[in-house]
Amino acid sequence: MQDSPERVDISRQKLMKALLVPERLWLLERCQRADERLTVETLSDELAAAVHATPPTQEQRYRQYVSLVHVHLPDLDGLGLVVYDDETETVTASAQLAEFDEAIRLGRELVAELGSVTPVATAPST
Repeated sequence: MQDSPERVDISRQKLMKALLVPERLWLLERCQRADERLTVETLSDELAAAVHATPPTQEQRYRQYVSLVHVHLPDLDGLGLVVYDDETETVTASAQLAEFDEAIRLGRELVAELGSVTPVATAPST
C-alpha cells in the first residue's frame, strides 16, 4: 500500500518466509512477467485456476481475492517486492523485485520438493 516504490531492506528470514508460501511465489512470478498493472480481480481468477487446476468456482475465486487483499498483497508490498494500490486494487512488480530472481527460482524448487506443501502451478506469461 505504498504510494511510491521505496527500497525496503529485506532480511533473509522475511524473504524466505515469503517465498515458502506457494501463492506468494506465484504472485511474484506473475508480477515479474507482467507488462502492465494487474488487477486483483485478474490475479484472483488466475490464482484460483492455478490452485485448483480446473476452472475455478465463484467461491474459489472469492477466497483467493480475500486472501490476496487481506494477506498476501499487503505483506509483499510491505517487503517492497510489489507495489499494491489498495484503492485501485492494482499490483505491479517493484523495481526491487528483479534483484530476487534467483531467490524466487530457488523458492519454487524448494516448494516443489516439500511434499507437505501443495505447489501452485507456474504463473502464466503475458
